[in-house]
Amino acid sequence: MRRVFYPYTEWEEWKAGMYELDVQPVLIKAAAELLASPELEEAMHEVTKEFPQSTAHHLTATNENRRAWLGQAACFLKAGAPDDATKSAWWTLTDDEREAANACADRIIKNWEGSYGYAETLF
Repeated sequence: MRRVFYPYTEWEEWKAGMYELDVQPVLIKAAAELLASPELEEAMHEVTKEFPQSTAHHLTATNENRRAWLGQAACFLKAGAPDDATKSAWWTLTDDEREAANACADRIIKNWEGSYGYAETLF
């Protein structure tokens, strides 16, 4: 896959404040609820539509934890939880909930790669 770069000043989630320090318990709870819910997949899909440059930057970085970025962006977009709140929320989930969230992210990433046009092919 060809790596796509955008400066952080062009990342939609950065502009919207996803990396601001705000780890209020209510935000951690909101992030945990979304991460454990069936709505997570739709939220992750929405991230790919609402944050197209950020998505291209982060999901073409195969050396990055793409699952984590996608989950953090989904929690920010749908629950208003910044990345640090989502990181804290992750550790409140059960192993089964974490596995389900990772599987959800894997499906979204695979679908995005196929539709974005940067999947590797032989020719």
